[in-house]
Amino acid sequence: MIVVTGDRRERELAPAAPVPTDAHAAPAAGRAWVWTRLQVKATNYLGDQRCVFFGENAWQELEVWILAGQRDLPREWVWQDVRRERDPKETYYDVYAAKRGVANAAYEGREVLAKEAARNYRRIRRLCREDVLALEQRVNGAFEK
Repeated sequence: MIVVTGDRRERELAPAAPVPTDAHAAPAAGRAWVWTRLQVKATNYLGDQRCVFFGENAWQELEVWILAGQRDLPREWVWQDVRRERDPKETYYDVYAAKRGVANAAYEGREVLAKEAARNYRRIRRLCREDVLALEQRVNGAFEK
């Protein structure tokens, strides 16, 4: 993990605890604990420098946020079903990436589709509200200090 400090220098920061690679390998409380430990370790490492470490314990996989930013999802998909799906990558993202013809592109199409999704941030914010608002509140809080 790389942290960029206020003077734009990069420092490498090792995780405080093993970060689960599978969203279902650790319960949400476990992932939140890992983020908290990373934040404490980053704060201690960075000391009194003018910088902040941000992270949010999104309970969805990245692919859900990527899908949220797409305007051409299949009409038969119900967004609440996508959000509730235990394996959204396999059930929805892989299908969508194949349909768009990017499944064999860099990072299984994530690079292309994430850039498209980023241009539709308001849509992601609306569809993944609790995750995005939590991160926005933390960012805003850091700059109010």
